[in-house]
Amino acid sequence: SKRSENLIIRKKRFDDITPDDSGGSSCGTGHVETSSGTCAACAKGTFANSDGSACEPCALDSYNSETAQTQCTACTSPLQTLSTGSDSVDACITVCIVPEV
Repeated sequence: SKRSENLIIRKKRFDDITPDDSGGSSCGTGHVETSSGTCAACAKGTFANSDGSACEPCALDSYNSETAQTQCTACTSPLQTLSTGSDSVDACITVCIVPEV
């Protein structure tokens, strides 16, 4: 059908699409398959999990400033992030712990 042809054409716009017989995503690196069957790049602050089934937020103390990634970048020690899903190296900050008096 014309709808099926449209989906195939839309998927082929990514140069690195390869078939995946393991049941995982057939989208390229850093991309996941959406519920409508198209491929989407993972957003900044996220990465494609190992089987390409979902975009996951970067863990604490890491960030991802680019789309379509499969891992996040760790903050340089001793810098830390305050939350998951950080999308910039600027989220890596020095956290000062003030002792209770």
